[in-house]
Amino acid sequence: ILNGTHWIYFPSKEIIFNRICEPKNFSAFTVPSTTTSSICVESVCDFGDNVWMMSEKDLIDIITTQLSKCNILRKEKIIKASSLHVKYAYPVNEFGYKNELNRFWSTLDKYKNITVAGRCGNFLYMNMDAAIQDGMNAAKRVYSIRKRA
Repeated sequence: ILNGTHWIYFPSKEIIFNRICEPKNFSAFTVPSTTTSSICVESVCDFGDNVWMMSEKDLIDIITTQLSKCNILRKEKIIKASSLHVKYAYPVNEFGYKNELNRFWSTLDKYKNITVAGRCGNFLYMNMDAAIQDGMNAAKRVYSIRKRA
């Protein structure tokens, strides 16, 4: 679909989404066969705003119409579509957050069987490739702990 490109950004106020990605361009194991693919379409919004409150049907209809207009894919090629709202997809830094974060890390250090990963786990903004790498590193840590047990 994206011709080997993993993600494409759309910095336009006329388009409801801001980024799309095709996971199979990271790994062929993310799709069931070589004849199908999947794309993830991200739309940034705020809790309670018009996009957040939109019905799944309306949101998918707008996105698929815009994907067609951008020549990304045709609506009739879509096998299945769904949406997921993530209230806190990125860490929110409020005044004084570093003190709370240090307290959290100090508490977490007491437990050897907890592994965190990604943006929310580390409370750190990371690019997607860094977040994926962090998740892979976390899996290796867990595997190594279980192997020793």
